[in-house]
Amino acid sequence: MNARQHPDVTRFFDSIARWQSAYEHSRLSFVAVRLHDSFQILAAELHLSAWPLASTSSSIETATLVADSVPYQGMRAKQLVDDLLDRVPVNAGGRLLDLIAPSGSSSAYFQTGSEIVEPRQHRLSISGEGRWNFLQKYDDQLEEESRAIGFDSLRQLIAEFGLANAQSGDALRFDIVADPVIKISRSSRLRNRVLDLELELAPSLDISELTLAMSYQSQGGKTTRQVLAGTELTWREEDSVRVGTLQQKVPENSIVQCRALFCGRMQAQCKQIDAAALPNQRRRVVQLATLGVEQLSKHLLAPTRKDQDHFEAAVTVLLYMLGFDSVRVGGVKGLSDASDIISIVGSEVLLIECTTEVLDPKGKLNKLIDRVRAVREGTMVSQWDGTTVSGVIVVPQPRADLQALEKLAAANSVLLLSREDLAAALERTLLHSSAEETLALWRRSRLDELLVNGLGGTWKTE
Repeated sequence: MNARQHPDVTRFFDSIARWQSAYEHSRLSFVAVRLHDSFQILAAELHLSAWPLASTSSSIETATLVADSVPYQGMRAKQLVDDLLDRVPVNAGGRLLDLIAPSGSSSAYFQTGSEIVEPRQHRLSISGEGRWNFLQKYDDQLEEESRAIGFDSLRQLIAEFGLANAQSGDALRFDIVADPVIKISRSSRLRNRVLDLELELAPSLDISELTLAMSYQSQGGKTTRQVLAGTELTWREEDSVRVGTLQQKVPENSIVQCRALFCGRMQAQCKQIDAAALPNQRRRVVQLATLGVEQLSKHLLAPTRKDQDHFEAAVTVLLYMLGFDSVRVGGVKGLSDASDIISIVGSEVLLIECTTEVLDPKGKLNKLIDRVRAVREGTMVSQWDGTTVSGVIVVPQPRADLQALEKLAAANSVLLLSREDLAAALERTLLHSSAEETLALWRRSRLDELLVNGLGGTWKTE
């Protein structure tokens, strides 16, 4: 295989070419196993960033294992990737690195945040040899060496170097991640019909190539749109970063959607809502409880392993705030064979399963699939004209850690909600209480992922 046979890589770097010069703080993070004169990569990520990256662990080297993070300038990144894929050992931190032969499977996709302010990160994942095929002869030794230097397992060591994504699936992975070159500040807000927007642009880039696409949706459903050039913002230099600000009046009772683009490609987006003008009464009811939504967030997004009961209750409250008509039956004695939560949205019945930890994803999900099938074939629902039955599984873990579960769920038309979806839903309760709209949004976002990644998150390259 040579560089001309890497169309996915070429397409990826072509897509960021207009701003690649801004990636001055990039690095290659890797965990590798010693083989003869070089190290074979187990997991690696080339992270391209225009801003300083958070530090990782110090370099680690044992008899068999090496892990490190090595700075790389963005302009050298494409050659680094081509060399690795061509099986040319790359010098990284004084060590020769080699990549396991790619399997021909790759996945290119956008990865966004899940809060009101969302960065838009480009990611390309290249799969290599099956993890078990390669690791079986080193497995015990690698685990022992990991524990000898203070880690619980090799998996924890890999995560320590920011490579948690590379642990998904059953193949060795090399990820290339390109951060957005525009940041929208979380201090941006809409209050009393005045939008205060603040953003940062990578220092080496041209302000005239930046645009803001604004939309204003009123309570009655009318939407007006506006496009602003980067030169229309007020700019200042702050700690070697260019900061742009915008302050303007917006239509009354509006939801403001702002997308920041560079050379026509979206880099970040934010949604601003004046909660005082358009309050969600169901959220107000929950706020009557001490700590209210703050305590709910803890049980939803960071439940402990033993927090299953509280997690189910928190999901039920979240659905209530979003406008769902729901009943929690899973915790009632004698009803343990039912789904944890049952919701009705229009003419659709949702059977919802909640789990804080997926130890056996096929077993847990297959039970839900069987329940959905049994209810569809039962006599009760058949008496409701036009009623459909669907399954939902809710897991408070990052979507990147749920790829196997997501593939099985998608193949059986079950909606999977991850930690990112729960965080976004909490933000959504500031204003929205339409169950139909929320359910459509969840399904549309999953459809968008399938259109980009295909079923199971990858598209093949011959």
